[in-house]
Amino acid sequence: MVCFFLLRMIEFFEIFTYAEGDMKLSVVIPTLNEKDYLPKLLRSLATQQSEGLEIIVVDASPDDRTRRAAEEPLKAFKHQKFLQAPERNVSVQRNFGAEQARYDTVLFLDADVIIPEDVSLEDIVRRFRKLEAVVATCRFAPSEKHLLGSLFFSHILYRFHQFYARRKRAYALGAFIMADKERFISVGGFDPTIRVNEDAHLVERMKAEGPFVVFSDRVQVSLRRFKEDGFVKTTILYLKLWLYRTLRGELRDDTITYEFGHYTKNKLEP
Repeated sequence: MVCFFLLRMIEFFEIFTYAEGDMKLSVVIPTLNEKDYLPKLLRSLATQQSEGLEIIVVDASPDDRTRRAAEEPLKAFKHQKFLQAPERNVSVQRNFGAEQARYDTVLFLDADVIIPEDVSLEDIVRRFRKLEAVVATCRFAPSEKHLLGSLFFSHILYRFHQFYARRKRAYALGAFIMADKERFISVGGFDPTIRVNEDAHLVERMKAEGPFVVFSDRVQVSLRRFKEDGFVKTTILYLKLWLYRTLRGELRDDTITYEFGHYTKNKLEP
């Protein structure tokens, strides 16, 4: 009887804590020349309205334009940091941000992601903890109406998740990865020596530590790589990268060229 009473009290305390809107989530965002996209992401995160939301931006831009663009939207958050990256490497940036995180649950987002108003991070965190997951991702949709973009993010990518799940493996994009901080650190975080697919490599290692979950919630991602490089070219590139990893393992050199941050490098304003 006493044990039952204690359990009910714990459940009540958990509900009360969430009712306060305190999700206790640290969001880590690696950036490189993201003055156009980062403010949009920050504004979408601000709609979550929780004091338990920490924002950590780790910037590797060669100038301060991304920092200046983020200054105003960052003011919406009680806990926020804009950090200079130790080096230009997305894995190093994510790992560095996670080390600074104040909370036990960390969410890694790409700067060109948008969290729609109908997606509740608080609810996702609640489900993540209830399932005792150690790592998770979600489904995606393009941030603008685009038939081929919808086909890729809403269907092809989802089939990848199912393909790997049937083989009891894990697959995720770095655009949205939620992780238990302690387990993340215990597996060594993202591997900085991997050129691309470091996100899939991470979730596979973390899955060995506990449950991996794909939430049905959809966050929005930009189509900038498809628009800049062309849909056919980008799709072929992703297929080549997947085949290389499947047949030969992780890509740790420039055998296949995969650029980062090249969308604005020739379009910077004076």
